[in-house]
This record gives sequence, C-alpha cells and structure tokens, in this order.
Amino acid sequence: MLKILSHKVKYLLILLLICCSFFVFYSAISHQESQGIAGKTVIIPLTFSTSSSRKTVSLETLEHGAVPLNTQRLDTLAATEPPQSRFLLVVFPSEQLHAQTNSYLDTCRIARDWNASSMEPFICGTRLFGLKHFSSPNCPKSESVVSYGTIFDLSRLEEVLEYNSCELKSWGHFERLSYRKIFLIIITVKANGGQKPGLTLCNDDNYALLSTLISGLNSNLPKTYPAFEGAGVVCVSLDRSSHTTTSNLSFFMNSYLPKNKSDSFSIFILHYDYIIRNGFIQSSNTMRFSQKYFAVISKKLDPFVDMFLGSLSLKEDNYLSVHVRIEKLIQGRFHKNIPCCMEKLKSALLGLRDEAADGQTRKILFITDISKYGTQTCVNGCAIKAQSILRELTNIIGQESNFFDTSKFNFPFNSKTAVSAIEQEALSRGKLLIAVGGGQYQNSLKSRFAQIKESREAIEICKAEVDQEC
Repeated sequence: MLKILSHKVKYLLILLLICCSFFVFYSAISHQESQGIAGKTVIIPLTFSTSSSRKTVSLETLEHGAVPLNTQRLDTLAATEPPQSRFLLVVFPSEQLHAQTNSYLDTCRIARDWNASSMEPFICGTRLFGLKHFSSPNCPKSESVVSYGTIFDLSRLEEVLEYNSCELKSWGHFERLSYRKIFLIIITVKANGGQKPGLTLCNDDNYALLSTLISGLNSNLPKTYPAFEGAGVVCVSLDRSSHTTTSNLSFFMNSYLPKNKSDSFSIFILHYDYIIRNGFIQSSNTMRFSQKYFAVISKKLDPFVDMFLGSLSLKEDNYLSVHVRIEKLIQGRFHKNIPCCMEKLKSALLGLRDEAADGQTRKILFITDISKYGTQTCVNGCAIKAQSILRELTNIIGQESNFFDTSKFNFPFNSKTAVSAIEQEALSRGKLLIAVGGGQYQNSLKSRFAQIKESREAIEICKAEVDQEC
C-alpha cells in the first residue's frame, strides 16, 4: 500500500513539474508578443554604429559625471500603440548642419500630408543624415555617427514638430515598427532650364539606388526583424526657377503613390533642399514656431563644457567671449576690407576687457572656425590667407585661439559638430560676446547668448549678411 502511494506521489510531482514548465514557457511567449513584432524579441540598443567597417561607439555611459544615454524615451512602446506605422525620411538633406535642420523641419509638411512620422536624424561630421547606416564623402570614417539627441537637446526639436502636428520617432522605432515596403522619391534639379516641374520616367540607375538602399537597410537590421522591400521609385524633375512648393511635391507624390493613405508603406526622399538662399523647394506656408528655433547643447555634454572652461581657468560670466568666423571674412562681402574689421575688433576690446569686477584684466575665450575641428571648406588660397588673419588676431587679442581638444578630456566619440556645440555653449556663458564675420553658427550663438543673458545683445562686427560699411 505504501509503495502504491509512493508511486502516486511521484507521478503527481512529475505532473506538477510539467505544468510549471508549460506556464513559464507560455509566459515567455506572451511577453515576447507584447514587446516585439510578430512574437519577436525587441532589444533596445545603446550603441551606435554605421557599418561593419566603422568602429562601434558605445554611448551607454559618458565619463566625468555625464548621465547615461537615454534611448528609452523615444524607443519605449506604449501598450496601445499600433503594430506598424508609416515614416517619411530624408536620406540626405542639402547644405550644412544649420540649413539642413531647417530642411528637416520643413519636411514635416509632407509627413503630415501622408500621415507619416518623422524620424530623429543622425549627425556625422558637420552634416545631418536621415539614415544610421550609409556611405557619404561628408561622413569620413574618422567621424562617429550619433543621433541628434546625443549632441543637441532633442526636446526642442520635438516641440517644433509637435507644434506643427508632426510626430518624432527614433531609429529603433523605425526598424521595429515601420511598414516594410519602401517608396523612394528622387528629385532632380536643372538650373534655370525653363522646364515645368513634374513627374519623369525613372531610369535603371534610379531603381539601382532603391536596391542599394534596401540592401543597406536589411544588412544592418537585427535578424529577428522582418526585412524591408522596395515598393517603387518616384522621379520628380524640378527647375531652380520654378519655385516649387512643398504642396507641389506632395501633389506629385500623390499622383504616383497609392491613393489610400492608410496603405502599408513608408516614404524615403533621397535629397531635399528647403529654400533658404538658393534652394529649389519653397515652403507653401510658414512653419509655426512657439519660439525662435536654435539648437541647444544636450545636457549629456554639459560636463564637458564645464571641464573646457575649467582647463582655461575661466569662471562663468566673468570672461569675455570672442568668436571670429575667418572663412566668412575671406569669402564674404568684407574680403577687400579685412584690416578695417580688425581695427573695429581692436577698438571693441579696448573698451571692454578692463571691466572685470575684481579690477583685474578680464580673461578672454577666443575661438575661431580655423582649427583641426573647424571648417573644411577654407582650403588652398583661403587657408593661406586664414593663417595670416589668425596671426593678426592673436596679436590683437594677446593670446592664441582656444579650442576644445577631445583628446584632453577623454571624449567618448569623434564629432566636429559635438566640438562646435561645446565651444558654442562655452562662448554663450561669457559676460560679453563679440561676434565677427557672421554666418548661421554665429546666429545660433547669439540666440543662445541672449537666452542665457536675458536678451543681452552681442556686439557684431563685419557681419557678412548685413549691408553695412566698415
């Protein structure tokens, strides 16, 4: 009798063990289905890499007290979120970073027309890119590819887009939840050809670009995610004199893309150039801003600003900031009257640098666009002239120019844009600001300076964009 009971207890224990194993397995499957695509596990990445040939840059933690990179803020999926969504992505916005940001914001209109989400862009070198994995002469392998929010305050970008009824998503969200069919929009431009804007026939090279794009997306896609596929190519021909608007572009797309805007595809635009000076696409109406937009450095990089100022023994609000855009002086409207600009700078310094509260000569943070991290467009004859001007500036200011050297501060990635953002923030914290030469960088610098100093205006000398005498 005892033996029979013993066998029954053994069978019951085995049965109980099987039930527990089934419960654990079922729970794991349910968790996967709630967190991924079609039951596939979602992994939120904390590293950035651009290709197998480029070194992976870990940004999970930043040294010297910087906070961990927070990819959760955009990547976390709400339980009520639809399983997939449409994206509109510009692969290569035209111009350089400041103008590219305006182009990127302007595509919000097209995204809104097509019920699509915008995606957080990436930065490499001094350029903005729509893709995380790509090849471009403007993105050398020595430069890291990082998300916009790694260098700049992402909430400001989100605010502008949300104010204009556009939604911002992350690259991780795109890879997981975007529709897998991709339409590629290719815009070609002819200079004053007298041609009406409209759709044109796509050639084999255009379709090859789509194949290359899809191949690149899939080669870097986590293996658990469904593959992307090409849905078609739309070719639009424009004339620089035609003043095509974003509404026109949406109309051309509407003529070719599926009529039902709920259809499952995403849209990639190869190149996009919002007209600021000589571009070819004009806004159909003005973007609404709750405040003037300018990029502000991410809080993750704030500790490096403090270290940079500390290494120069500069205390916030007790030094004079001087920024000279040498390239603008050489190539701008004052190129024949640079000595006059130098005299104006000398006069401004004579009246300001002796005003330190402690009675000592005020220290100067002196930064130019000519350094190993600076402009790459001032070459050959321009570079020779730039060095001559730099020597003259050194004599006027009484010191060599300063720059943020990443090797001295254990900076975790290589980025010219990050360096210029750190320098810009350091300049904006000075007691007074003198800006020589003009340009988009100085416009952003002056806006940030006015924000910190409660609307105090910078002193501008030989601003390239203003018709003024020297």
